[in-house]
Amino acid sequence: KTPKVEVLRRGIEGLGLGCRVDAIQGNVLAVDVIAKLRDADVIFGCVDKAYPRKMLCEFSYRYLRPYIDIGSEIGGDEQGIVSLDARTSYVAPGRWCLCCTGLVTSRELAFESLSHAERQRVIALGYSRDLVIQKPAVMDLNMRSASFGMTLLRHLLQPFLLTPLPATIAENLVTYTVLPLNKPKAANS
Repeated sequence: KTPKVEVLRRGIEGLGLGCRVDAIQGNVLAVDVIAKLRDADVIFGCVDKAYPRKMLCEFSYRYLRPYIDIGSEIGGDEQGIVSLDARTSYVAPGRWCLCCTGLVTSRELAFESLSHAERQRVIALGYSRDLVIQKPAVMDLNMRSASFGMTLLRHLLQPFLLTPLPATIAENLVTYTVLPLNKPKAANS
């Protein structure tokens, strides 16, 4: 029941790098929340939907702030769970945005823009190929993503990784495969 931003705050402060962390829990679409982000040196996104991710990405470019987006996903089909994925993406001016990497899609944005009743109607009609599976927040997956995020933050503060940094680090816990993606999904078959 601990908010993700609090877990990240503890993790960052635990690195011992002298960072001050202001964990902002709230809706990124709220004016008071987005205003607080203008004072940030680095932004971690722990959001569950495409539109807030897109907004944080645009904010990163507009205010020249690095944005580390963490996320997890459980993929399923009729048989059950087929993938457990932890993902961390690094967005900053001069780097790929989340739309370019295929992590935020126009289809997700359109679906999220519908009212609850309209979403249910579209699902019932079978017009939505995705977004019908409930996506629970799974602490194990979120912690994997947060760990990659801490690695990126530490590199930004004390460079030690090979550069250029990948646009996305994706780990599949079914196959135990870690992929550093340097190109957008659409350009990286």
